[in-house]
Amino acid sequence: MQQRGVDYSVTHLQFSASGGCLLSGGNSGIAELWDGDQQAATAFKYAGSIRGWTFSADEAFVLANSAKDASSLNSPGVQGAADVILAFPLDLRFPRSGFQLGLHRVVGGPLVASPNGFFLLDAHYESPHMLSLWDVRGRMTVPVTEAHTNISLVDLVHFPGTDSVLVGGNSEQVADSSQAVVQQWRMPWQRAVYQGSWWYNLQQRQMQLEGVYHLDECKLSSLAIAEAFQQMAAGCEGSTIRFVEKGDFSGKAVRVISLPSGQFATALAFHDKTLFVGTQMGAVCSHGLEDSTRSDIQAMGCQFPGGRINVLRAMPSAAQVFSGGDNGRICKSQFVGHEPGNMTCLDVPGMEPRGVLSLQLFLNSTKLASSSVNGALAVWDLTLPAELQLKPLEWFQSLDYYMTMTISPDGAFFYTTGTLGGISARYVDSVPSAVRRLKSSPLCRSNICTTSSVTLRNREPVDFPGWLEVTPLRYLNCHSGEIVSMPTKPPVSMRLVNLSNAVVYYWLSMGESWYSTPTVVDLRDTDVTGIPILHGEAVRLVTDRNCIDAAKAKASKIFSTLDYCILRSPQQGQLCASHFVSHDMSREALSANVEGASLPRMTEIWIDHDDFPAWLCDCPAGRYGPNGTDCQLCKDNHYCPAAGDGDVAKNAQAKPCPPGSGSTATGLVNLSSCECLPGFYEKGEGPVGGPMCETCPSGESTFGYGQTLCMSCTFGYRPLARSPHREPPKGPPQGRMLEASAQLRDSRKPSSPGVSVEPFAWGSECYPDWYGMGFVCVLQVAVSLTFWGLQRHCRGLEIKDVSLDRGNWVCATAGRRNIVIWPGVLDRFSAVFRDTGNPYLDLEITTDLPGEQPDGVQALPGVGGLRMVLLRNGRELDTLGPRLDTSRGFVNFRGPWLWLLSGRYVPNALSVPFLLIVAQLLLTQSYFRKFWVLFGLASTSVIGLVMLLLMNCCSSQSALNYLLTNFSRQLPKPMSVLRGPQRAIRLDSILELQHHFRFIIGDRDMYYVTSNILHPLTKPPLAKSRYSYAEVAGPVRATFFVSHYWGMPFEHSVKSLSKHAQLADQRDFKQTSYWVCSFAINQHCIEEELGGGDLFQSSFYMALVDPRTKATVMLLDDEATPLTRVWCLFEVLQTFILSHQQPGFQ
Repeated sequence: MQQRGVDYSVTHLQFSASGGCLLSGGNSGIAELWDGDQQAATAFKYAGSIRGWTFSADEAFVLANSAKDASSLNSPGVQGAADVILAFPLDLRFPRSGFQLGLHRVVGGPLVASPNGFFLLDAHYESPHMLSLWDVRGRMTVPVTEAHTNISLVDLVHFPGTDSVLVGGNSEQVADSSQAVVQQWRMPWQRAVYQGSWWYNLQQRQMQLEGVYHLDECKLSSLAIAEAFQQMAAGCEGSTIRFVEKGDFSGKAVRVISLPSGQFATALAFHDKTLFVGTQMGAVCSHGLEDSTRSDIQAMGCQFPGGRINVLRAMPSAAQVFSGGDNGRICKSQFVGHEPGNMTCLDVPGMEPRGVLSLQLFLNSTKLASSSVNGALAVWDLTLPAELQLKPLEWFQSLDYYMTMTISPDGAFFYTTGTLGGISARYVDSVPSAVRRLKSSPLCRSNICTTSSVTLRNREPVDFPGWLEVTPLRYLNCHSGEIVSMPTKPPVSMRLVNLSNAVVYYWLSMGESWYSTPTVVDLRDTDVTGIPILHGEAVRLVTDRNCIDAAKAKASKIFSTLDYCILRSPQQGQLCASHFVSHDMSREALSANVEGASLPRMTEIWIDHDDFPAWLCDCPAGRYGPNGTDCQLCKDNHYCPAAGDGDVAKNAQAKPCPPGSGSTATGLVNLSSCECLPGFYEKGEGPVGGPMCETCPSGESTFGYGQTLCMSCTFGYRPLARSPHREPPKGPPQGRMLEASAQLRDSRKPSSPGVSVEPFAWGSECYPDWYGMGFVCVLQVAVSLTFWGLQRHCRGLEIKDVSLDRGNWVCATAGRRNIVIWPGVLDRFSAVFRDTGNPYLDLEITTDLPGEQPDGVQALPGVGGLRMVLLRNGRELDTLGPRLDTSRGFVNFRGPWLWLLSGRYVPNALSVPFLLIVAQLLLTQSYFRKFWVLFGLASTSVIGLVMLLLMNCCSSQSALNYLLTNFSRQLPKPMSVLRGPQRAIRLDSILELQHHFRFIIGDRDMYYVTSNILHPLTKPPLAKSRYSYAEVAGPVRATFFVSHYWGMPFEHSVKSLSKHAQLADQRDFKQTSYWVCSFAINQHCIEEELGGGDLFQSSFYMALVDPRTKATVMLLDDEATPLTRVWCLFEVLQTFILSHQQPGFQ
């Protein structure tokens, strides 16, 4: 027995008539349909309590009985609870689950079905890269056979008419993966002896590798078979497509096709001798292979669905191709003579990301299936009109992401696999008994019937059977048909009903469900007399009960019962739901019951204009909207009076306040609520009601609404003089311009006898002084650039790195290249270095050190930070001289060049004078000129100083400083110890230092490490005081004394110590302690460490003669350089003396 866990209380269980399915349900509104022996179930959910679950008699639906509160039904006079029967159509849930293969195996990759449908081949995208052959006829849960490919998989294709399969990918053994590898495997599909679910001859069930195509200088991006030429087509990322003859394992290309520059083929498909190509830039192109002279594809011959094209599927009967991309679009591209034609796109349901991975045509190319990144499996009916193909007929959302899919050769199963592992088989079509009855009925003998649609062929009278409502039909096309009778209700699955230009002899037989169940009902060009529906092109809503009653009274001569309100067309939004006026009802009758209740969104009715008489609808006082719909609150500077009477609607549009007046409030109902705008003052009541507003004198204005006095403009504002030829500004500073109707803008013309209207005028207001503000802004930019340039001139450019590069010493600066140079014209400068820690860079040029120190630089072109070649007397430095490596400090140009050339695109020498000239021009046009000068100088000085402080404390951090900061946080708390043998350091601390800074150190020596790494780590701010590095990293007692030359590469020294430690202590060699002068000596107190001139009081001697020091370790290079150094010779002498004085010392 099998156990299945559910998360609800099970109260109902029922088997289907065939016994193949089990229905389980609970009172919580959840039911599940268990199919066969599978662990997965189809879920049905309802937001409410359920009394019972069952199958319909024909097993076309799952039925549920729900108790629903009558108050939510908006039905007057009904109290208590009402039973509601819910019908869930089985064919609409999603492709029915069939069986699973390899449920607990990680599969995920392209799928290929054998021609006889017995087997399924899959390839793994992830490691290990394998081929697995599955027995789908016997439904075995483990593969029949497997084989390793050892290539990074791209695609898997079957050679039509043969047992060969091509596995394409890129070599994992080539470092840059620029060699494409296509393996040709022979499948045991035909020659194996098969009986039941196993094989008699185990040797004949193995896959055989027939050969390997090697495509050099090609990174494979797509693979396909040109069946007409018996060739393999391989798309390479180098914008080419190579064709190789089948069996020519040398990989020689017989044809090469070039793509537009920058594009490469991500999907390929063939139709006869036509090649379709999809690219990573969203292009779909057509190319004729019969013309051997054309070897390239032009961009003008392509269509652009967008995204990255993942898959192409060509129609077998026309020059059309379906494409699926990572933007989720499925598009059908048509080509006429390889030239772009029409392109239509379908909508893929699901959540982001939703890239399309697989496309398959089936049922004679009448349907299209797709699978997506987000685990959506969708099916489209290609026989429907183009405007009805935008939504899929079926859609299944799973948790199996990155889903790939294929269809069995007999069209019975979808095979899918993804991130959940395993292979799922789902039925393509499940035809219940009602569909079989429909297809055998007289209706389908002369018309076109499918599982989901019925299409009338001619105008012969048609009698639809009453049991049509129990079928799973989704589309009914009765265009230009003559319908004798229709069922009272449509199928609950019905989505599209086309009755355009049709004649229905008895419309009243079609109940209200025909106008609420489908998504769209098309009634265009139809005799609508007597059709009891809501009229309009927009969303249909059952609205106010008053409106329904009025419609009943209007149409009582035609219908005895009517439950819909007939309104004018077109309508938008909520139709006459709260307030309206009717010709057939008095205002008193309406005012007693004007509040309506709208129901949820229902069917869209497509119908012609002016088919029904119009009912007058108007919005109430304080609101406006067309035909009384979408009544919005009256906007500011406008008012909305009481609703209209009879045929006149007063609140279709909001009415503007009189000239010079308005209001910030909304929902005004009276003209008297309007107040004078800023720039106007009130002089009493106007001739048409409301205030009389006069313009303020020049240089004065009002600051607010409804003011009676004008005031002078303040600093920051300027008066705007009136001019009869000047248009009013587009927006006043304090918010709102006058909006007036056309009749109020006219000159004095009486609007009615005895009433005159003042001509339109706009106020003399105080507007912002944009010239003065512009002066301050431009001056601020100029001063900021000046301060920035001065800061760089005084501080210099921070050095990121000085190193050997292609035979020259090159200095790279940190941050962006904010300096403008002209190569060959102005790129050489006299320079000085400071704080680099390298004595050959920091010392001033003297005659004592000729040819060793740089005195200038030459800037190199490029992007990123500034890079400069170090010069001496205008020539490159000798690389055989002293090493100049450093990763800290500053470099500065002598003279004002650094300030003059600072800038991103334009140097300060040009930008600052230009900005000062612009600021002067703006100042001459400003108002209160002296105040703007004082304000500008004060504000720019303060902001400039703040900017200077921010630049000093927030300058860009170099890579070395970033590593130093992170490494200092990993170090333990410093421990001060006496100098001498107690300042040794363990090998693991040295290895940790070398590993953390390995990319910075490279092949550099101890001079670089000491000045650039040890110095900053052992002093503030990274350390609380000045220490030796051993005190910072954790001092220990010395076991070995190290004698070495600082000019040796640091990496060589660390490897030598590691090798010595392994020989000295093989068990725990990393804990071996060494006294190394660069780590043990406090580099900030050199005089003290040297014993004040007494070598026998120096730290070197004290560590060497310590009784616990076992031996001296000398690190040598190929030239034995340490033996040429005085300190090393001193240490060798002391070692020789100690070896005679202390037995065992080495």
